Amino acid sequence: MADGQRITYAGKGLKTPGHAPGDLIVIVNRVDYPFFKQLRSGHLQCEVEVDHKMAQGGGDVCIRHPSGNIISLELLPGEIPSPGHQKILAKMGQASSDKKQAGDLYVKFTIYFPHANVTI
Repeated sequence: MADGQRITYAGKGLKTPGHAPGDLIVIVNRVDYPFFKQLRSGHLQCEVEVDHKMAQGGGDVCIRHPSGNIISLELLPGEIPSPGHQKILAKMGQASSDKKQAGDLYVKFTIYFPHANVTI
């Protein structure tokens, strides 16, 4: 939904004696979800940090979608070749207002390399 969009529910507003009920008007104030960035056409992007062992050997990553659902993403060994690599999850982005289609979810990976405690 767009910020400032108005939704009218006819006859669902205040009821007063002797008068027909008014309309209920809802105005949407969109709040950005801090983990997700909205792209064009309902596409979403998020950034996930994995350690170097998972980047090399694979594993499972769980992401909480703005809908509240948990997305489990299986990473195959060597699937993340370098930091900034993206995986695209088709139709896992934001649903359209008519719920007939959804954008894609772009998962961008950063790789965490622990600092070595080495004295030279």
